[in-house]
Amino acid sequence: MKETAVEWLSDHLVNEMNFDYWKAIDKAKEMEREQMIYIIKTYHNNLFYLPLSENGEADRILDLILTKQIKPKL
Repeated sequence: MKETAVEWLSDHLVNEMNFDYWKAIDKAKEMEREQMIYIIKTYHNNLFYLPLSENGEADRILDLILTKQIKPKL
């Protein structure tokens, strides 16, 4: 798997002299979202015989999780 958003941000904070903080935060958030979608797809595709399609199903599931419309059953 690619580097995590935290690893990417950490590397850029240490290595960049002309660092744009807000641009880096937005990039790290985007990377984090991509990683969460990857986790959802991997989990779903290993659990069910029918994989998620590439037309945004995982994005919609993530949005439901983040807006707390899907709640954990704990």
